[in-house]
Amino acid sequence: VKDKEEKRKYLSLVHRESERMANIVSDLLVLSKLEAKQLELEKVPLPLAQLVEDALEKYHLPMKEKGLELIIDMDPEIIVNGDATKIEEVIQNIMDNAINYTNKGSITVKLGKHKDGCSLLFKDTGIGIPKEDLGRITERFFRVNKARSRSDGGTGLGLAITKNIVQLHGGKLLIRSELGKGTEVEVILPAIEFEEN
Repeated sequence: VKDKEEKRKYLSLVHRESERMANIVSDLLVLSKLEAKQLELEKVPLPLAQLVEDALEKYHLPMKEKGLELIIDMDPEIIVNGDATKIEEVIQNIMDNAINYTNKGSITVKLGKHKDGCSLLFKDTGIGIPKEDLGRITERFFRVNKARSRSDGGTGLGLAITKNIVQLHGGKLLIRSELGKGTEVEVILPAIEFEEN
């Protein structure tokens, strides 16, 4: 029985590690295509508030389980010319980080107008990022807390991918944080303005 239990643990570990490696390879392929500008975006006019709210649906339960509050404030009139799948990936990468590094409090997601188009802001009350690491946070494989990010299954490529997707949309990714005081990740994208009749 003991041998069976040990075998099961070993197989589970091998399975987890092989999944992690597959995720790293997949993320690296995406990132390489993004950096080489070989990834074609399928841009269409998107009502961004609806896209964000749909993407946030899957986070209600994990946040509830952690005792976190999700605060959503969306301007429904904002339309962007974007690739829905890729923008969803941006939202997922930012939200995964926010949930992984926030143990109490809230995550606020706010969409509003900005002088350069629109601003999609994610603000958490998590552990924050040390000042000296902020400049490197979007580099490949860079991890602020190496031990923790290995255990949460992340590849260390999420923010690098996010930055490239945002730039391919003609936007900017801004990250502001203070250790112990949470993090703000702001995605600024050009918006489509319709002429009034």
